[in-house]
Amino acid sequence: MGQKVTAEDIHMVVTRFWDVFRAKSEEQLRELYSHNSTAFEVAGVRNEPGKLGAARRAREYFHPGALFDVQIGPVDVILLGEEAAVSSYTFKFQAKQRARIMGKLEEEKFDVVRATHVWRAEEGKLRIIHEHFSAPVG
Repeated sequence: MGQKVTAEDIHMVVTRFWDVFRAKSEEQLRELYSHNSTAFEVAGVRNEPGKLGAARRAREYFHPGALFDVQIGPVDVILLGEEAAVSSYTFKFQAKQRARIMGKLEEEKFDVVRATHVWRAEEGKLRIIHEHFSAPVG
């Protein structure tokens, strides 16, 4: 980055995150995570390394038969100094043919998922240092 992170930078990188996901690019998705990042998935009971979570999502959603749709709501940004920021937003997500353990394929639908990403400028790029996805209960 080299210069101060702006809210516009964060809006663009959130858009890029989902563009990469839609393109089913595991390599590009993994590159969006810092080496020491952590992540919570929607139904996760504990965190996992961000790059591991990206690899798991690629296995589940990026195979040729998987179909999914993502609709992102407005993105709020909080700047944390010159090199970091938090983005928070909601999105709708549905998938068909999600690959689960033992080759089981399933459908998935969330009308509301809450997303929080903490971004930090590293090596000239914005990378996720923490990610949290959750869905309302009930």
